[in-house]
Amino acid sequence: MLYKPVVDLRVYRFSLVFCYTRDREDCKAETMSYKTITINEIQVIGKIWLPPVTSAMTYKLSDHDIEKIGELTRENVEKWLRVNSGDFQCVDDFRADIGDFLSDWSNPDSEEVWCDCMYTKEYKED
Repeated sequence: MLYKPVVDLRVYRFSLVFCYTRDREDCKAETMSYKTITINEIQVIGKIWLPPVTSAMTYKLSDHDIEKIGELTRENVEKWLRVNSGDFQCVDDFRADIGDFLSDWSNPDSEEVWCDCMYTKEYKED
């Protein structure tokens, strides 16, 4: 008789835990496999070149980018953005999530602006 495995997925900040078994009760620490996922991204809002309107973008960082940033501080990330954000005239605000380093938005309204730019709803007139 073949059993379909039950997947028990628990999400932590940077780890996913999988347990493949017939019953959830069989999921114990010694039977689980762990996979670590590191998030390296910078969410940016600012004015683009043409037309000069506020836009948003997410930069996915490579290991080379992280090496060029140097020590992970808000000031160093801001310096890196000045050199590497050619899509923008200026960067108004950013949120950096690089490994264990997290630098949140400097303005509390920036996250809402970023979400509005990234996930705009299109309205149609009836």
